[in-house]
Amino acid sequence: MSSSVSGGRLSVADEALSNAFIATIRDRARSFTRLGFLWTMAGLEMEGAVFRALMGGSIDPTQATRSATIRRQSEQCAVYARSCDSLGRSLMTLADQVARAHGLHSQAEGITRSLIASLMRAMGSVNPLAPVAAALVPATAGVLKGVLTRGSVNIADALEPSSPLHEGAVSSLAATIAGRPLEIPFTGTNTLAQAAGRLAAITARITDRLQGNHLTVTPVTPSQEVALASRSIPNVLENLRRLSQERLGRTDLHSGLSYATIAIQEYVNPSGERVWLVLVPGTDGEQDSPFGWEQNVELMSSDPRQRMRADSARMVVEAMRRAGIGKNDRVVMAGHSQGGIVTAAIASDMSDSFTISHVITAGSPIANHPIPSSTSVTSIEMEDELVAALDGAANPDGDNKVTIRGRVSESSQDVGTPVKDASEDTEITHWLQYHQAAYADAASWGSPQVLEHDRRVSSLLSGSLVSTSYWQGRMGYGAASEKSAP
Repeated sequence: MSSSVSGGRLSVADEALSNAFIATIRDRARSFTRLGFLWTMAGLEMEGAVFRALMGGSIDPTQATRSATIRRQSEQCAVYARSCDSLGRSLMTLADQVARAHGLHSQAEGITRSLIASLMRAMGSVNPLAPVAAALVPATAGVLKGVLTRGSVNIADALEPSSPLHEGAVSSLAATIAGRPLEIPFTGTNTLAQAAGRLAAITARITDRLQGNHLTVTPVTPSQEVALASRSIPNVLENLRRLSQERLGRTDLHSGLSYATIAIQEYVNPSGERVWLVLVPGTDGEQDSPFGWEQNVELMSSDPRQRMRADSARMVVEAMRRAGIGKNDRVVMAGHSQGGIVTAAIASDMSDSFTISHVITAGSPIANHPIPSSTSVTSIEMEDELVAALDGAANPDGDNKVTIRGRVSESSQDVGTPVKDASEDTEITHWLQYHQAAYADAASWGSPQVLEHDRRVSSLLSGSLVSTSYWQGRMGYGAASEKSAP
């Protein structure tokens, strides 16, 4: 797993210093590469001298000894050449990592993604389905390659080759659904969110008929603790993974927890201040779950009332209130997939009820949510997971917003972070362990933006863990006949 960072607080002076440092490292790297070439040429020249002596006829003992010495020196030249070349490559890698750590690579990558997306949207202005068809070409090629290589169809093979086209295809399709012309340049905020609102007005009624709109939130007690104490963003991500995989059956912690279950932890600082951590897993798609597929559409609407009418948002808000979270208590929220969209919606729309200090999302399309500047946001996205691209736009940068974008490859090539428990076969990178590896990779270079956000979360969760409560949501047909925003 390799990653890049964008956003966060990086001054002009910091950027200039970083660029100068990177230029110096790259200059040294090129110097070692040239030196390696010179050592190689010296070794070849020595070998040539020995060869010419042999071709010249008989060699007396003195010449034989001298030839053997030259051969040994030639071999040593080859060793020096390899060492210089290796050091040159290492320095270039270091320069690349420093650039990524400070978000400097992301600027160029962002421009490239923007150009591709603009091209896709231009195609969409002529034919709304053209960008979708364009994205299907590399996706189909990826699947066919997988079939020829492994002899089986794997949908994950379609995502990586088509990933640069995801945002453009989604935004073009959204413009068609929203019934409005596609703007170029396209910001994504209005058109896609309006398209989601238009879809949600239809899908919400269907879902209400299928599963009812009466929400029941119940405190549940696990037989084994799932969410442990968190002191950092990696801790938070690990606890979110444990909770997410436990309720999906991907791991067995023998807790007894089922689907549509969130965790809320209370921390108390030495001063007596209460700070809360809310862990929200993603979509489970169960028949009576508030975390179904349709709720994703509601959560991405441009209408805040529609966002907060989503069953998953209603459930989390009710659990937060019943857990005892006060208006002035500082809150850290972390969510995966739909869980991340829920946290972004609550941070955007419930500032009158809660003080959301920090939001952590993994694989969540939240570019269009108006999260206030008082809330810090750490987002982790995979290049090829598709889900994070469903907002049709890149996350906005800001002093309070950091986005880590991860890219997975089969070989580390001496760079990157291993993905824990990864499948030997190609798999969808939407699973949380991929986001964890992307975060770990960015943090390993000492990225100032990433470390600053981790310090903020560590400061918030520095108190003693007082309690962990678990809350389960179920939908049904009850007294409530209409949804109402929290």
